[in-house]
Amino acid sequence: MPINKKNNLEVSIDITNKDNELRLNLCKNIQSNINSLSQNELYEIFKILYKNNSTYTKNNNGVFVNLNWLDYNILKEINDYIIFCIKSHKEIKKYEIIKNMYNENLNKNKYKNEEIENELNNNLYDNKNEEIINNNKSIKIISSSMKFYLFKKKFSKKNNIVHSYTNLLSHENYIIKN
Repeated sequence: MPINKKNNLEVSIDITNKDNELRLNLCKNIQSNINSLSQNELYEIFKILYKNNSTYTKNNNGVFVNLNWLDYNILKEINDYIIFCIKSHKEIKKYEIIKNMYNENLNKNKYKNEEIENELNNNLYDNKNEEIINNNKSIKIISSSMKFYLFKKKFSKKNNIVHSYTNLLSHENYIIKN
């Protein structure tokens, strides 16, 4: 059976068209997503270009690359790196949201616990005052768990010590000889 040159030519043209479409899509994807990268990520892309001895121009405004001159494998590597960066940005944002939710919940719980402690202390203080007023000679019996709670609270508070130094540097009279 004779080989038809026309069919081979059509097949090679189709393959070339598909390759050109893939290159074009890669170039468009790189161009549209490169703005969302950080300075370090852009530097990593430059490393990819430098490693593959790609042609680029450099001036005061930055490094410029004609994507049409790059090999398909280099374009693919750059595109894969950009996709990786975008996915990692999304993951970081997701974990930041989760972290913020946990922090908010912790702060709410801390605030609630402080309110409960304040209420307990106020009630305890009020009860002591009432008992002292009603019966000066009677002694209120406090349970051991309450004693432990008060003891723990006393030592868990932050100490705000205020030092007021008027003269930080002064001479001692007995050291100075006349």
